Amino acid sequence: MILKNLIEISLLFGCFSLYPRTIPNTDSCESVGSNMAYIKSQTETALKKDDLDMAKYHTYKALNGIWKAKASIEKCGCAGVIEGMQMASQHLKEAIRTYSIEDSKTFLHIALQRTLSSIVALKKFGAPKKSNYRDDILTMNTHKGEEAKNASEVSLLRQTDIIAQIENSLSKFESSLYEVVSITDCYQARDFIEEVQGKTSRKLNNPDISEGKQYYHSRVLEITQEALLKLPSKCPTKGLLARK
Repeated sequence: MILKNLIEISLLFGCFSLYPRTIPNTDSCESVGSNMAYIKSQTETALKKDDLDMAKYHTYKALNGIWKAKASIEKCGCAGVIEGMQMASQHLKEAIRTYSIEDSKTFLHIALQRTLSSIVALKKFGAPKKSNYRDDILTMNTHKGEEAKNASEVSLLRQTDIIAQIENSLSKFESSLYEVVSITDCYQARDFIEEVQGKTSRKLNNPDISEGKQYYHSRVLEITQEALLKLPSKCPTKGLLARK
């Protein structure tokens, strides 16, 4: 019943421009639509998994998808999508913090509904609208919209540059991690990965974390989770004896 109410509330999300009477940025809104389709897909995949590790892996992917879409969402100018994606992000983080697949799916269901409501809002936002505003008001607001558009383009370029730098720095970490998985004792490799994940999760949960570091740490979690999935679900007995 609670979940049903949340779904009904989420579908009431409206969408309006952040800037007065501006026309939606078509290219950015189309990009946002593609991004949200990816976020929806990864969240749905996470919900289908009965293994908590696999569920978290796809949850990390959905969370990273939201971060990558952030600048495009702002440039599109749909406030309902921004609010919906912020809430979806929070619930995806809650799903990551859980210790049972049942609790994880509870938060994933809510995150999915927030994403679906954002998709609906975006479609309404992109629909043609008639304007009754006088030309002088429309012209004035168009100038404001152009200023906001230029600022969002700078933000998008900056975010793209940050992502490129982070991915470059993480490539070496990813290679080293896979090497650890391939040559290290199963138990030691699992302990190491889980230790990294614990430290990273604590950093990601810091409310004052910057957006760049948020993306960095969420990518570390995604990479370590992928490495963890390369290990046997249960380490061989030989590995257990080797530890004693």
